[in-house]
Amino acid sequence: MMPPRAWSLLVPLLFSGTAMAASFDCSKARTAVEKMICSDSVLSQLDEQLNAAYSGALSRIDNKAALKASQRSWLAFSCREPACATELFKERIVLLNAVVPSPWNGEYERYWKGRRDSDTSTLTIVGLKDGRLWISGLSIWNGPNAKMGQVNTGEMNGYAKVLNQTAHYEDDAPCTASLRMQGELLLVSDEKGCGGWNVSFDGEYRKTLQRK
Repeated sequence: MMPPRAWSLLVPLLFSGTAMAASFDCSKARTAVEKMICSDSVLSQLDEQLNAAYSGALSRIDNKAALKASQRSWLAFSCREPACATELFKERIVLLNAVVPSPWNGEYERYWKGRRDSDTSTLTIVGLKDGRLWISGLSIWNGPNAKMGQVNTGEMNGYAKVLNQTAHYEDDAPCTASLRMQGELLLVSDEKGCGGWNVSFDGEYRKTLQRK
């Protein structure tokens, strides 16, 4: 069985596993996901394809940090059964093979009055060759009793269509939003249904500093 290289290349970012990217051996798999991949021949083959697709996407994209952030987010998938993981791998391979340079590509943080918003909201955007965008994001509302657990969250994980310089996110119903580039800023408006009580993605975002 061939080692799951795509997973092993990124797993140190998420887990404390002992496997190194250059020497990953299925006999040393420890996490549940590693063991699942190593025990299923279809997943192992898909992992090889995923590795090739990810490497290819990195070579094409202008903002590598955005793609790496998107991949880290994807690697947190909750599937623990081969059939479920197989579908996720196939979908991810298709997406990675479609990645292209885009002015939208980047990691974004929400700002309020010139400072990072205390109610954190982040977005990662990756452009695709069919003109769509893949958007993943997390927004957090900290209530007056946040230390006691009064915290609500919202998520975006889906596609947006770009029309007249505006991206329309409506892939993950009932979550919808409009995104527009204005110079160095990303403006999010009309967000509905993407999170819990008081959670909103609306606002002004700026790109985070580039990371390798």
